Amino acid sequence: MIKSVKPLLEQYHVTAFIAGHDHCMESLVDGGVDYHGMGATHSNDKSTAHASKVPKASLSFHTPGKNGGFGSFIVNSTSFVARHHEGEG
Repeated sequence: MIKSVKPLLEQYHVTAFIAGHDHCMESLVDGGVDYHGMGATHSNDKSTAHASKVPKASLSFHTPGKNGGFGSFIVNSTSFVARHHEGEG
């Protein structure tokens, strides 16, 4: 992903990359791209094993160990808003 996909996202000025099924709720900003991990429907992995692999100050938030969660989006011609909702409300 980092070698093949990330350069393309940056080259083509992609606004956001949204991924699921990683059992996490996190947001990173790197190279002008907002990365959202929103795959925590029934559980949320509390591991921070890969924290040292992301650029310093790129991690906006990481919600470990909560009971699930989901994402919602508001998109129009002038803005993109991603919301992360915890399973407990």
